Amino acid sequence: MSLPGRIGNATSEATIVRAMREHTPASWLFPSISGRARHGALDPVDANDRSQLIAAQHPDLVEELGGENRARAHLALHELVAGQLLSGELPEVWATAQRLSAAGHDRHDICHMLAAAWTTVFHDAATRSGTATDAAQQIDLAAYRVELDRLPESWLALDEDDEGGEDFFDAALSVLEIEGAVSRAELAARLGLEEELLEALERDREVVLLDHDRLASLSALLSGVTLTHVLSAAEIAADAVLLDGALAPVGAWLEVCDAELAAGLSLSGLEPRLAGLTAALPALSPGMRLGIRLGPDVLSVLKAPEPTVPDDLLADAMRRCLERFGLPEKMPLGVLELLCSLLVELPEARGGVLSELDRLCELAGLELRGDYVGRHGVDWEDFDRTRELVSLAAMRDLEGRDFDRFVVLAAIAENTEVPALDRELADRIAGLIANRAILQGFADFCELNDLEARRLIEAAAKAASREERALLTWAASALATRAGDPIAGETAVRQALVLDPDFEPAIEDAAWYASDRGDAAQAVALLERLEDDALESRIDLLRRYLPAVVEPAGGRNAACPCGSGRKFKQCCLLGASRPQPLPARVAWLWEKLVWWLEWSGSDAELAELAEVMLGGRPPDAIAQLVELDRAASFVLFVDGAIADFLDERGALLPDDEHNLLGQWALSGHSVYEVSEVRAGEGVTLRDLRSGERVEVAERQGSLLLKAGDLLLAHAVFDGAGYQFVGGIQPLPLAARDAAMAALDAEVGAEELAELIGELNAPPTMVNREGEAIVVCEAVYAARDEAALSQRLDALLERGEEGHWEEWIDVDGQRVLRATVRVSDGELRLLANSLQRFERLSRLLAPIVDGRELIAKRQVAASEIASMAAPQEEGSWADPPAEVSQALAAFVADAEARWVDEPVPALGGLTPRQAADDPTRREQLVALLHEFDRQSPPPGAVSFDTGRLRARLGLESAAP
Repeated sequence: MSLPGRIGNATSEATIVRAMREHTPASWLFPSISGRARHGALDPVDANDRSQLIAAQHPDLVEELGGENRARAHLALHELVAGQLLSGELPEVWATAQRLSAAGHDRHDICHMLAAAWTTVFHDAATRSGTATDAAQQIDLAAYRVELDRLPESWLALDEDDEGGEDFFDAALSVLEIEGAVSRAELAARLGLEEELLEALERDREVVLLDHDRLASLSALLSGVTLTHVLSAAEIAADAVLLDGALAPVGAWLEVCDAELAAGLSLSGLEPRLAGLTAALPALSPGMRLGIRLGPDVLSVLKAPEPTVPDDLLADAMRRCLERFGLPEKMPLGVLELLCSLLVELPEARGGVLSELDRLCELAGLELRGDYVGRHGVDWEDFDRTRELVSLAAMRDLEGRDFDRFVVLAAIAENTEVPALDRELADRIAGLIANRAILQGFADFCELNDLEARRLIEAAAKAASREERALLTWAASALATRAGDPIAGETAVRQALVLDPDFEPAIEDAAWYASDRGDAAQAVALLERLEDDALESRIDLLRRYLPAVVEPAGGRNAACPCGSGRKFKQCCLLGASRPQPLPARVAWLWEKLVWWLEWSGSDAELAELAEVMLGGRPPDAIAQLVELDRAASFVLFVDGAIADFLDERGALLPDDEHNLLGQWALSGHSVYEVSEVRAGEGVTLRDLRSGERVEVAERQGSLLLKAGDLLLAHAVFDGAGYQFVGGIQPLPLAARDAAMAALDAEVGAEELAELIGELNAPPTMVNREGEAIVVCEAVYAARDEAALSQRLDALLERGEEGHWEEWIDVDGQRVLRATVRVSDGELRLLANSLQRFERLSRLLAPIVDGRELIAKRQVAASEIASMAAPQEEGSWADPPAEVSQALAAFVADAEARWVDEPVPALGGLTPRQAADDPTRREQLVALLHEFDRQSPPPGAVSFDTGRLRARLGLESAAP
């Protein structure tokens, strides 16, 4: 039996004729075919052409789904269904499509309904098979027909947010998790897809490509493994280890797994570092072997136990694995790929403790450099050049054919003398510059490698055929601007438009030059020709700077309608031709800076910084835009990119804007305290670093700010007063000193982004041991309650009837760690953190092993909070009188203790000491003001700031 969906190019002529008739699957799938055997140059029965037709039906899929991998998975499902319909091997599929269409369902939705039915039965077959044999024999076609009959109800019950890619990925990953490693061909057979459709899966971070075109699940292979590392004195001093080199697999594993970090541990930096080692393992010393356990739920560090697999066995297997990849003698392999291949080769190493990978490489006679392993004699310089090309291509999102063009263009630049250019080579260069991203990547490469890219492209523009000159002239303009010669760049753009008035990249760049020169009308006219929705916000801003004067009916020589008595051309027309006042152009000037950042290729850096600043919050559209704006201000002013802007584009700006930017380049972010608010107009600030009083015009922000607020922001001079650029970040009092210290230390954009990310991160609830609260519960069958009780008595402390408890001592207090209950034929394990639950599970492993697992759940603290909803809309249940009295007494006692306890936000002083210290009294007032603003939810109890002020003698300081 052939697998439905695999019709390829071998379909019979009779099938093609049948498929092309009116009212057939082909005409339903591709309505524009209308009975013809071919649609333009594309044949829907040909697998490759069909793929292009389906892609054409989804023109904006990458943007809609947020990534190429998800888009490819979405298209793969459509190709699966199209193959089944056109093959005719399962007529029930076409019958179901007709039934759903007659019921009024959309064709696109019907395709996803059919795909969902297929992936349901495929997933069952993949789970049952457990081998790498042809999964087609395992698919239950009767079950598939049942799933088809259940449509549309079964599909409508699915999560509305599923965009059609989850089933494809889940089904594929289930096979990889069962098998460990599966070849492309075998996996394609199991999925019922053409091999080419696995490209999206291979680009997913969860999947690692091994030798002989085998794919494997990274999380399935690494889960439970303990990697070891010898600590250095520098790492102990920094209290962190960099997750690169031999520890690169740890960073890769954290990217794809949802594991928590053990108490005290944290990740920091765009180059990830595992920090907080001393909190997790206090007694550290140089030379100590640290173990990093990649637990399925928790990543933890421990003093490394002895390896579970002999080093010589691992070293031998490592050599064999590297050989099996079949790489050239001087080509290294990634550490991650080699480790995963090793775990496939030696299943006994999975879940075990491995010696340091750098030590194993040495034993195997291999070199470890960075994140790569190679034989002795690797040309690392040549490899680094290749990696540089790959890195530059990744920055510009160059993949597939675009990457190939980029590499060839770089090779031509390295090996070609400019005088030797002829028309053939010039035209070839033009053909390689297929888009702006390739040109930008090429400029990056030439700048890093000290190549004369500009001369090469200018010479190619002169030697090329007329058809290619516009593109090459435009390319020369871009490189001239990049080299700091914007006047030559502007001239070349105009020449490109003369050669080809409809060449869109040149139109966009011409609009950019017009905007920088202050010609809003020309910029708008050019951008509107592009009809690009992505440019609408920029066009809307530029329209604010268009002349708004209407010429009188009598013409320019008529009396001016303003009533001045002068002619219109000598009065308001002159005013219309003048630029708006400099303060009014600050938003436009900021847009010029952001446009330049985007053009210069900082998009990826801005996106990374924005993600860090979001602090783990969902990246909704508004938050993302806010953080991107703030990221731009950090790159420009903190990292100093504004000086580069002035070098590259400054010659184009009006003189007053150029001078203003020169002043901006000398200023920077600061921490401000809001002294006064004029709603809808502006705010008065006090710069806490300089003590300077600053009046800032701020319409929208002034509606939200209050006196006493702290802000991390950049207030820039606008020619008359001050304005904010790049957004403002509210600061809690506790973060004020850290923010000021970071600015005083002149840290970079990355460090400031991390500081903001910590502020924006959702609050975490922890237990008395500092572990994130996650309620964990597992329920097992327990028919032997009497015998079970005796075994539990030997391990835990007995509580009330049917309860056993684990207690520990924390700071001299007895704390309940975990609970076990036995009743009604069930054994129930309960703990309030992943770490506590893991410890309890290990303790009770002899008891629970072999028992039927009835249920298991994990509920995070955030979910627990959402469950605590009011009993009625807007109201909370009143506690009993005795409970209210007890709570009031508890709060009063806590207030009395708080005023005499050290407070970090007060520099370690107690509130009473701060009240008596003139240098700290102001901080105390600000802290109480912050308490006022943090009003508790209805029914909650909190400190009474009025009582606190009375205790501290600050009644007059209340706001």
